[in-house]
Amino acid sequence: MRINTRTFLVVLLISGAFVSAVRGDDDLTLKHSHWKVHARATPKSKKAGALPFDEELIFKKGILTTPSLQAQGFGPASYHSGGIETFLKWDCAQQSTTGEKITWDGIANRQRQRAWKIEGSVTRTFPDGHLYKYIFRGTGEPLSTDPLEAR
Repeated sequence: MRINTRTFLVVLLISGAFVSAVRGDDDLTLKHSHWKVHARATPKSKKAGALPFDEELIFKKGILTTPSLQAQGFGPASYHSGGIETFLKWDCAQQSTTGEKITWDGIANRQRQRAWKIEGSVTRTFPDGHLYKYIFRGTGEPLSTDPLEAR
């Protein structure tokens, strides 16, 4: 059986992408990026009183910081991310000083030819158990191009 060069290269490329997806890749993280997002309440949550909000998502050194929510008692929290090529799946859970919880679940698109995009869902759970659900979208960029500053 004879395999031509083109077939070999295609199989090699697909295999490499599969291995990256399975084991993860340190280069495919959100670290050292900044995003501006707008979150809108789902219809059910809007009916229950949830209001839309704007937020900054700052990913730095394995920690997600959300300045507007931080002013409401939600501290920075570690996040998890992974993906292949330019698409990253990520999640984070933040706890407030009053017992509320914010859960982020999103996908980031870091294709540099176009603006970096991010979207997903946010759930805010109150101590009494009721919750608000939101859908968020936004754009982002690196915090700095200086590789020494990213450490």
